[in-house]
Amino acid sequence: MICKFIRTFRFRSRTQLDKADRITIERGLDKRKPCRQIARKLDRSPSTVVDLAAEADIEDVMLCDAPGILSFLGLPAETEMPPGNKGKTKLKKLYRKAAPNRAYHSGERAKSLISHLDMAKIRASAPIPLEEIDRAIES
Repeated sequence: MICKFIRTFRFRSRTQLDKADRITIERGLDKRKPCRQIARKLDRSPSTVVDLAAEADIEDVMLCDAPGILSFLGLPAETEMPPGNKGKTKLKKLYRKAAPNRAYHSGERAKSLISHLDMAKIRASAPIPLEEIDRAIES
């Protein structure tokens, strides 16, 4: 199975993918190509495709544990969430509120923030079907 935040990609067979196949899949996912199109290119078919892209960004999911984010930033628990539709914009504003010279960085650089989040709380209230990923991994 290949998993990017926006989609999971699981093959019917449990055969190992060689490095070239993995690169093809990851490039296809990065370019947001449909999983079935990528599979046809490899002469395989995915058994499970979970498309999460239309639902929420990773920052929207992270904001499900607002107390954890506020605690990480050293802000009081009663701090109001900044207005806006996008989670990334809200996180940037919270970082600026915590310290004017501190900026939110996504990806690898967000590891320390992510490690402070309560994943059980996020799983319970996430705006996307995280249980679909669990089912894809378990099957």
